[in-house]
Amino acid sequence: MGRPQLRRTDRHRLGSNGENRVRGPRPNRVLEAARDASVNGAPDVCEVVITAPSIEWMREFARHLVAERLVAAAHLFVPVTSIYRWDDVVHEEQETRAAFHTRRSLVSTILDRVRESHPFEVPGVIVLPIMDGPPDYLEWIYRATRSPVVGADFAGPQPS
Repeated sequence: MGRPQLRRTDRHRLGSNGENRVRGPRPNRVLEAARDASVNGAPDVCEVVITAPSIEWMREFARHLVAERLVAAAHLFVPVTSIYRWDDVVHEEQETRAAFHTRRSLVSTILDRVRESHPFEVPGVIVLPIMDGPPDYLEWIYRATRSPVVGADFAGPQPS
């Protein structure tokens, strides 16, 4: 369960083995830097949620964002049922939904990638703040992503 490379061998999957558990806050310089770049003390991380018509497109898009270090992780949910109004007609479709964990400072670059390649005329995209979480996970999001690069080329999936 989970990403093997992120697993700790000294812990059971449901928590600590007990006696070696460290209680209280641990100093964390990377997370402190993320909080310094934050709003209201929350870390500079967020979740970008995107829907798309196919798992194939979303999987390729997610792989490109992770490879470019624009997101630390992508969690794909298949299928999701979307019910929406378009051109004054109610539609019901099976789609794919993905949650991407990233820095808030990278959102504009991610939105550019969506505009360049998403097959929908008006893609479903929202950005949700991550107000808190396990410090190690928040630090990992920050370390696994990079500072924004202006004008970088994108070789991700193209709209069909």
